[in-house]
Amino acid sequence: MRRILFPVLISILLLWGCNNQDPGESTVLGFEALEEKEYDKALDFFEAAVSANENLQQVYRGQGIAYMGKAEYDNAVNSLRESLSESDGRIGELEYDTSFYLAVAEFRNGDPKASKDTCTAIIGLKQDDPDAFFLRGKAELKLMDSDMAIKDFNTAVSLDSSNPDLYIDIYECLAAAGLSEQGGNYLKSAMELTKINDFQKGKLSYFMGEYEDARTKLENARGDGTDPELILWLGRTYEALGDKSY
Repeated sequence: MRRILFPVLISILLLWGCNNQDPGESTVLGFEALEEKEYDKALDFFEAAVSANENLQQVYRGQGIAYMGKAEYDNAVNSLRESLSESDGRIGELEYDTSFYLAVAEFRNGDPKASKDTCTAIIGLKQDDPDAFFLRGKAELKLMDSDMAIKDFNTAVSLDSSNPDLYIDIYECLAAAGLSEQGGNYLKSAMELTKINDFQKGKLSYFMGEYEDARTKLENARGDGTDPELILWLGRTYEALGDKSY
């Protein structure tokens, strides 16, 4: 699944080319603040951009992302919907991207039905988006429809079959829903991939309960030891092995 709050400034600069109106000075400063994860500062700039009547589709999108960074998902949903309402009716990458942020915000705001509906709208226009199928599957699990969830997860895998992290994400969703056995099938499939690094292998081994193997692979992937996510997984693995001191 795409990592929400990916480098926002880069993505927005790419998407500005899809919009005829220049973003405006305050909008640019707002996205620069987002890049630094200064969400309150970003919101101040976006408020100034609204007052200056800058590109409101971009401004409200930026507001929504800033609110997501602050975990204020209700506000994020409102701003992202405002952004979509400012569209000229033509569906492009900007609208797809904003819609995906909206689906995530709705899900995190405790509204899986709305998130599912937004994902369905995305899929209706872009049927090769594995992220939309994955997120719709997550929403369906929350709505207690495991059959449809697994169907969507399988579609996501068929569209992004070489991505081991997708298999892991699906397993975590199913395990959290009490469906570890079904989730285990995805882990087994991921282990059969040819292009998979030691970090990913280590996580797969961890979830499969093979903690010694997980430790070996994660230590091999450790490198200079500065990757916080890798260190977190090593910590979990050593904890599972009973080594709390690590």
